[in-house]
Amino acid sequence: MTAPTKTTFIITGFGPFGTVEENPTTVIIRHVSKTMNRLRDTTILKLKQKQKQDEEDDNKKNKRQRQRIILLHLGVARTTSFRLESCAYNEATFRIPDICGYQPKQELIIREDVLEKCYKTTLDLTSLCTKLTNRFGPKICTEISTNPGRYVCNYVYCTSLQIALLSSSASSKSKSKSKSEIKSVDINNNSNKTMENHENNESTTNNTTNHDDDDDVICSLFLHVPSFSVVPEEEQLSYVAGLLQALI
Repeated sequence: MTAPTKTTFIITGFGPFGTVEENPTTVIIRHVSKTMNRLRDTTILKLKQKQKQDEEDDNKKNKRQRQRIILLHLGVARTTSFRLESCAYNEATFRIPDICGYQPKQELIIREDVLEKCYKTTLDLTSLCTKLTNRFGPKICTEISTNPGRYVCNYVYCTSLQIALLSSSASSKSKSKSKSEIKSVDINNNSNKTMENHENNESTTNNTTNHDDDDDVICSLFLHVPSFSVVPEEEQLSYVAGLLQALI
């Protein structure tokens, strides 16, 4: 039996910038603890008995609980829909200075990589979009976006996706190393020899990594939300709660 997964959310938002005096993500973040409590009451309570049984089974098998960390970033955009950003780009080009006066033009975010490199989330956004559309549509629209801009939203998302990628790479390298040191007995001469696992050395062109059941996983997602004049505050809070539930 697979060990139960513990999901932890790290959620960020933005303050005022440019002509946006009150960023809706600020309000959402203020209420997110209450939203999480409502989510906890409606989901964890239902799973309590099953989780208890799973933990008892896992204790018998000495299995470690799997940790899943989701970095969820919220930002506002001039849009009428909620946009699940599928990727970010290694380029900082700010149309206006940020709150600290920083205004880069075609600068690298991840300095070890090439300009404009695309980083993709490992989350299944097609499935997530379908769940949210079924729950909130057609009144509230959800769409998958491939363009988070090149402003602070993209900067945060690119950095976050890089963190997730480095975590996945570290896990893969650790497993590769341990597999390469596995020894087997040669039944012909009864001597030990080291077996090299070449499959783990194959290069990949994206940041999608397969994880074993006991791996800790870090995932990243950026959600662009509309202004409150387009989608009212209470509906946005409900939507974010639905997003968290769908991610769990």
